[in-house]
Amino acid sequence: MEDEPDTAVRYVSTAVELGTPDVIILPGTKNTAADLDYLREQGFPEAIAAALNRGTRQLAGICGGYQMLGLKLLDPHAVESAEPGEREGLGLLPLSTSFLRQKTTVRASGLLAQDHPLLLYGGEAASATAAELPVEGYEIHMGTTTNHDPASVRSLFQLKGPDGSMQQEGWGTPEGRVWGTYLHGLFHNDALRRAWLDGLRQSKGLAPLGQTFSAAALREQEFDRLADTVRASLDMAAIYEIMGVSQQGR
Repeated sequence: MEDEPDTAVRYVSTAVELGTPDVIILPGTKNTAADLDYLREQGFPEAIAAALNRGTRQLAGICGGYQMLGLKLLDPHAVESAEPGEREGLGLLPLSTSFLRQKTTVRASGLLAQDHPLLLYGGEAASATAAELPVEGYEIHMGTTTNHDPASVRSLFQLKGPDGSMQQEGWGTPEGRVWGTYLHGLFHNDALRRAWLDGLRQSKGLAPLGQTFSAAALREQEFDRLADTVRASLDMAAIYEIMGVSQQGR
């Protein structure tokens, strides 16, 4: 996201730093329960509510941040706490998350849902169809999330399940101001990322930019740069000899 020419990403650790950004993103976390406690200690729930009232356009939760947006966090096996128990979530989506002993780690692919709230907040981008915006990424989380009132929210994605069927993933409020998903790598999808940003731009009266760069190409460029640094810093001939690998053609 930092590489988009029309975005400025700030990381904040206190509520007074929050201000009124266009979008607030609650990212993934190693311990959802503890980090939710931290947010409360720092006054973030009140600051987020105030920002939305002042004009922040969207509040998004990714993975652990998505879990926080719900009604409750249940920990029956003491996965994230010293003892079994539960915590109140931020109460912005009708969801509850139960932490499990087994971690979910899957690659995911599919389409933007037909009633997607992700792009609803302003602009022609909201008219994009699911067929025009494929999505892929991965999930890595300890919890399972239950929707207690599907009629009050809209799904974000239709992702391909293990049996090949399409399954709903991620939920957002009907007007698109609060949404969450388990999908990591969401913003590596170029068409989706730009449609989302351009919808936000148009909601502010700005013209859309369209595609600006390829996240995949940028990632490969960074991998190549890392490989060049490793080659320049190590005795690669000695390493290949230890491995019993010929340098020919390398």
